[in-house]
Amino acid sequence: MVRIAMGVALGVEAFLGFALGILVGTNYLRFPSMGAWGLLLINGIVLVMIIMASYVLVWFNRHEKQLWNYVDGAAGEERIGEELAKLPNTFEVIHGLETPSGDVDHLVIGPTGVFLLNTKKWTGVATAANGALLWNGKNYKDHVGNMRRITMALRDMVVQPGGPDPYFQEAFVFVGCTVNIGPEQLGRCDALTPDQLLPYLQRSAGRRGLKAAEVEDLASRAAAFLR
Repeated sequence: MVRIAMGVALGVEAFLGFALGILVGTNYLRFPSMGAWGLLLINGIVLVMIIMASYVLVWFNRHEKQLWNYVDGAAGEERIGEELAKLPNTFEVIHGLETPSGDVDHLVIGPTGVFLLNTKKWTGVATAANGALLWNGKNYKDHVGNMRRITMALRDMVVQPGGPDPYFQEAFVFVGCTVNIGPEQLGRCDALTPDQLLPYLQRSAGRRGLKAAEVEDLASRAAAFLR
């Protein structure tokens, strides 16, 4: 979609330049009194438009990968947001948090604990080896370590001494790819697909439950760190 939008924009730019050139030429023939300075001014405007279009094209070529990653990431987060909207009202969902260690795509707080979700809109296959996350065989071990640091940072930010000590858990949620990652292959970090997400969040076995007032209190503290 970004590529199509850029193509349309450049096409419109070229058409406007062409149309303006014809307009200038026609008016100059009809009104030669506009003089050389007037013609020079308008030609300068056309030249600036062409330079701007060229600059945008060069910039897009240099940043195309980052733009596509951003678009894919936003689409993945939207897909997971739609799933999280199906949770019962005993859960609080916050999208887009900043911690000193990094960002959180989705934070879910409910009677079963606190969950930090990082969405990955990938294609191909997600696997794991020696505690590292692999995408089509490429090692992304730093992703797992970052998630652990973000979890600990957020815990320090929202849990007060003497207050509730909830269960904290981080997980990657993969959209659009095959996931071949077993339990504990990423250490404490779990790997999920969208259809596994809701049962996972609502499973309470072995977790200290949170009361409704505790859920609300933790959510209000976390909301202070919205992006």
